[in-house]
Amino acid sequence: MNLQQLCAAADNLHTSQPGVSKQIQLLEAELHVERFLRRGKRIVGMTPEGERVFHFAQQAIRDIENIRKVGQDFLLEIMGNS
Repeated sequence: MNLQQLCAAADNLHTSQPGVSKQIQLLEAELHVERFLRRGKRIVGMTPEGERVFHFAQQAIRDIENIRKVGQDFLLEIMGNS
């Protein structure tokens, strides 16, 4: 990940690039695992552990989307029966 990508992520998250960098550091500290391969301060790839964390994060996002869909389907059903 380069500075441009961090800035783009920051824009998408409505925060600053240093804020994104800090959140990455906090996540790595909490998980006790480095998620990214670095050259100096530059992120150049993901560690195998980072890949696993990323996989589970994607799975969690899919699960959350499915839970929201259940709620939407239920609401549509109720509205259709009114």
